[in-house]
Amino acid sequence: MRNDHIFYVQGREPDPYEIRVKLNPLSISCTCAAAMNGTPCKHRIQLLNGNPENVVAFTAGSNEAISSIIETARNNGVMELLAEFDAAGKAEKNAGIANEKAFRSYRNEIRRRVLGETKTDKSITKATTKLNESTDKWIEAYAIKEQLRKSLHDTVFSGGSWHEQNT
Repeated sequence: MRNDHIFYVQGREPDPYEIRVKLNPLSISCTCAAAMNGTPCKHRIQLLNGNPENVVAFTAGSNEAISSIIETARNNGVMELLAEFDAAGKAEKNAGIANEKAFRSYRNEIRRRVLGETKTDKSITKATTKLNESTDKWIEAYAIKEQLRKSLHDTVFSGGSWHEQNT
């Protein structure tokens, strides 16, 4: 079986993106903007999840190699890392939503104080504490997601382009 495979997937751009897969050691590159910026792009993740629905072309034998790619990714712990990255992304999103809510509450308490609707700063202090706590949680969630992104980048998604990987 060949060690390298090329897939073309249709994304948002008119021209398909090129995904190159090397099996040993496992590395997957994509020509999309997200991959170029070091993000685990959806094109590579879909391929690893065995869901190559947007594949419009591939090199001879590459379509049959998808099961080998998935098996290699499982054996190397990539699938587990992807699941952790997905969960971390959801946790970051939820923390961001909670932070926005805490900020709105804080802003409302400031407005109430300025308008004289409340006489003490007790409610502002409470809202400030909640805002600080939610901001800390959001930053922590972001840091965890970034650490996992870096791990994915350093292990399997190293570099966005094939040229970067092989020079």
